[in-house]
Amino acid sequence: MGEFKKELLVRTLLALSCDDYKIKDLVVYMKNILVCGVGNSKNLGDRLIAETVNLIIKKINNQYRITNFDFTMGSIDDLPKKPNIKLNSESLIKKFTPNTLRRFKVYSNYKKNTGLKIELKKRVMESDIVVIGGGQLLIDNCLNFPLGIKNVIDEAKRYNKPVIFTFVGGRAPWGERAKSLFLEALEYSSYISVRDSDTKAFLVSLDPGLNKKVIITSDPALFLNEMCSIKSNNNSKTQIGLGVMDPNEFKKSNDSFVSRKECARWWTSLAEKLVSYGYEVNIFTNGAPTDNGFVEYFLKTQLEKTKGVSIRKYPSNYEELIDVIYQQDLVVAQRLHACLPSISFMKHTFGIKWDIKVQSIFKELELEDYLINFKENTDEIAIAIHNKLQKSGNLDIKVSKNIQDKKREMLNFVKAGLGEEN
Repeated sequence: MGEFKKELLVRTLLALSCDDYKIKDLVVYMKNILVCGVGNSKNLGDRLIAETVNLIIKKINNQYRITNFDFTMGSIDDLPKKPNIKLNSESLIKKFTPNTLRRFKVYSNYKKNTGLKIELKKRVMESDIVVIGGGQLLIDNCLNFPLGIKNVIDEAKRYNKPVIFTFVGGRAPWGERAKSLFLEALEYSSYISVRDSDTKAFLVSLDPGLNKKVIITSDPALFLNEMCSIKSNNNSKTQIGLGVMDPNEFKKSNDSFVSRKECARWWTSLAEKLVSYGYEVNIFTNGAPTDNGFVEYFLKTQLEKTKGVSIRKYPSNYEELIDVIYQQDLVVAQRLHACLPSISFMKHTFGIKWDIKVQSIFKELELEDYLINFKENTDEIAIAIHNKLQKSGNLDIKVSKNIQDKKREMLNFVKAGLGEEN
């Protein structure tokens, strides 16, 4: 007999012997929640998303049994890892590889991965509810996410398990196959929340029937401040974190692409100008190997000898990422999940526009004046940063209230999805 069944039997017997213990309460206590996303991604922001979704579920009922599963790779891997430094290739072979061939490779990898199929089947069978999200999961990355989500939905249908989508983002373009797979998954799900209005508008444009089913909440990373114990910051100088991403990562998301050399010049210029104001500057990444590679080969050579600038250790787990962000007094970052942890700590946070998700979420948090881009003059940005810090040390009370409202909406959504509404 499995451990889960043994525990259920013991608790049932205890319940039957106790007059004031209701069987209904026992079932709720033992509810098994399967949370599916891409928590094994080398971009540690995806693991941070998984952990904050877990936190929300535990806030609703801390007795739930939560299992996290990466639908592209399997069980969440917590083994110690060394940071990886590897720039994405710019080779002509990669550039001219047709998407048809890329999709075929993704399909073949899923088909051959029998271990993933077996593990997914077991996890879904043992669950009471399947949660998919959060993160930017509704994208057609050569069918990688569409096929991964399809596999989850297939098993949920097989075992008649309810599915909810939580705090997901999405964007065009979707190929016809991806569109079919995603819309079928969304149709099967009981509840759907997206993290911004642009994602909802996109989904409804493909299927108007989703208008009533999809609700807009926000991103679970806003709960991050509740996961962390507050540590004192003993730095004598104001710390400014620059969260860097490899610009090649946003080639497909941004018409105004900036080359690696141009981007490196921009970051270098901004760092040097901030140092001239008397601030200490810390360069960090979200741990993605190609982000680390960009810092290592394009920024480190320019800035490692600049007084007042530090290249922080590349994070190997999500706790290290949280720690480096928490140590800053202000953050300028490109990846959304370098920005949102900082916002959750109520730090001034400048987000660099590169994907619609950044603009959308900043807008809905009423932080539009914190959006910048690589075409802006670094002198002007440095002045804006200095002015924010001179005015106050934190985001204003209006933003705090907005964040609390968003968190309440997210909690209420998950309560409804898990059947916990009064």
